[in-house]
Amino acid sequence: MADKIQLRRDTKARWEQYNPVLASGEPGYELDSLLYKLGDGKTAWNDLPYRGAGGGGGSNIVDSEDITKDDTGISTSLYIADRPVNSAKYVDKGYKILRGVASGIDNVLKQTEMSDTNTIYEIRYDFTIQNTITVPEGCVLRFNGGSISGGSLIGKNTVIDSSDYLFKNTFIDGTWIVDYVTDENLVDYVNSNARLLRSLFALTQDSHPCVVVINSDHSTTQFTSAVTDSLIQPTSNSLIILNGTITLTPNSLERYAIMGLYSKSNVTITGSGSIVGDRSGHTYNPSDSTHEWGYGLYIRGCKNIHVAGITTRDCTGDGIIIGSDSENITIDGIYSSNNRRQGITVGASRGVIIRNCTLENIQGTAPSAGVDIEHDENQTIYDVLVENNLFIDNVKGILVGSLSTSTANIAIKNNRIIKNSNPVNTDVDYSTDLHIAFNTSNVIVDGLLIDCYVAPTKNQIIAYQSEKLQLRNINVVNHDTTVNYPFLYIGKCKNVNIDNFRYDIEDSFIYGNNPYIVLEGDIDGLSFRNSVLMKMLFNGNLNNFLIDNCDFKRRIITGPNQVGETITNAVIKNCRLNTSLIQSIEFHRGDNIQIYDNYFGNNISDDVILLDNCENVVVRDNTRYSTGENQFCLCRLTGVTNATIGNIYDNNTLLYAINYRLDTPINNIRSIINNLILNDTDNLAHITYAVPGLKALWRNNEVHYDGTNWRNTDGTLVDKVAII
Repeated sequence: MADKIQLRRDTKARWEQYNPVLASGEPGYELDSLLYKLGDGKTAWNDLPYRGAGGGGGSNIVDSEDITKDDTGISTSLYIADRPVNSAKYVDKGYKILRGVASGIDNVLKQTEMSDTNTIYEIRYDFTIQNTITVPEGCVLRFNGGSISGGSLIGKNTVIDSSDYLFKNTFIDGTWIVDYVTDENLVDYVNSNARLLRSLFALTQDSHPCVVVINSDHSTTQFTSAVTDSLIQPTSNSLIILNGTITLTPNSLERYAIMGLYSKSNVTITGSGSIVGDRSGHTYNPSDSTHEWGYGLYIRGCKNIHVAGITTRDCTGDGIIIGSDSENITIDGIYSSNNRRQGITVGASRGVIIRNCTLENIQGTAPSAGVDIEHDENQTIYDVLVENNLFIDNVKGILVGSLSTSTANIAIKNNRIIKNSNPVNTDVDYSTDLHIAFNTSNVIVDGLLIDCYVAPTKNQIIAYQSEKLQLRNINVVNHDTTVNYPFLYIGKCKNVNIDNFRYDIEDSFIYGNNPYIVLEGDIDGLSFRNSVLMKMLFNGNLNNFLIDNCDFKRRIITGPNQVGETITNAVIKNCRLNTSLIQSIEFHRGDNIQIYDNYFGNNISDDVILLDNCENVVVRDNTRYSTGENQFCLCRLTGVTNATIGNIYDNNTLLYAINYRLDTPINNIRSIINNLILNDTDNLAHITYAVPGLKALWRNNEVHYDGTNWRNTDGTLVDKVAII
């Protein structure tokens, strides 16, 4: 009897069930798929490749690229063979079609079926990964109607050269080269949008430009409390179009970052979508923590970043934070709302632009500012532009400065601040619209509308421990007259220039005796030009002080109020005061005071100018207009030495229109009424409390007071000149 040779054979399912190891060269045949494998003496069946089928996982399924024919009624097919890499024939990539299996059998993709390097793998069918597959080096995935589901797929600079690729609940890792990524390419990530989003951005890498589009809404979870382990981490050279909403599920993390850029460059984030924190559902535990470090977008150590159009809201900390030596960062047209700590924080960085943004309802934990330009210890901030932004109903509008090192070259232009307030249930001790403080220099504020909206606003503008500040074209409207906080507070500053600072409060309004402009501490170099001023009080040493071409409302200035404090080198000129109830200018302890070319109108019910214990005083060419009896003088001097007085009076018909009061002995008064212009009066001057020996000049002639009368040097009486 002749010997019979029969191959080992069984169904595909039973082969996979028993998973034997075939001897070297031993064939194994699948009865239902008509495929076979050859053993190598060491590899189990499930890990062996099929032979003679033209691709991994092959079958009798006819593909469009296969050659088919009918032969005596039997359907046959000729499979296209795999093309291996052959450098001798200048073939730099191999080619394999990953084929589906017979109907009713799962397409399980195995590592052995994707084991060749530098190969293009065409995916025509829906494959499942049960564990992990690593794509060999230098390969390309070409999706042609197929998909990959489940498991993990790790790339090694793997190229996807089609736009209709599809991953279903597959975790993507490794390195990839992809031009275009969208969340429509990743589907069916059941209860795991975090897995989807991380896989989405895993398809990008720093060295290859990529467009990432997120059109759908995703609710997701931050895994750790490290902000550098943010949920979404874009890569360099990418364009991210966010049209959907990414919402962080409620958690108890003290720190988180929903999207984080860390040491990246050349990234644009734009679109109509939102990044939403978990403020309303957050568990603030431990309760002794502020939980103020939950960020929507965290930019750290980056260059050339552009963010436009998106919304960041409901974060336990900041909507956007920029810091750690970032450079050339632009935030344009974003909407930041209901964040607890800040709308936008600018930390240690330079070249930051914030423009066309809306910052609204920022409150909950200090400082609660729409924009906070503030760095950490031993860091610096330079070259920041805040322009054309709208601030609505925040605790603070714009905050600039830090307790540590310098903040410099800040431009704040054409912004509107509306209805800032000090809300209930916040640990913020005060509200303000513009706060510039602590080691800040070279700040320009040009074009600022503060609309108080009749809200319980507090300090509109604060400047403290700063230098080289320019505040221009600032207008305060709708101030609440039931509260009494300063429009402007300046403390311990150098070289502050204020031009066109105005507010719309009525001339008749006065609330208590509290000032609306406060100057406090040592100030060197302060000027007001073309402004509206009212009820100014200063405590401290004020040096190099100028008021030029301003309109006074009520009392203009008084101080210093503390013993040992002085005002030096002060000039008030070209100003106007139409009505007043009390002194307009009141200086105590001054040196080198010049008040000239000012206009003081009618109904002044006290001495207009009061100078007390001052030296080197010039009060000249001021106009005092009066239409009725007025017993108060224009200039009252007490304890003044070395003064030059010469003012102008118009339409004064009564004696007391001109009144210099000398409450204490004063020497060296020169030209006390020299250059005097008088209309319709015969009585020239009224000096009260004069003491014997007092000397003055009248029409260039020296006169003196003998205790009863004023006399010329020859002893003759001075007639109708000085009236006691």
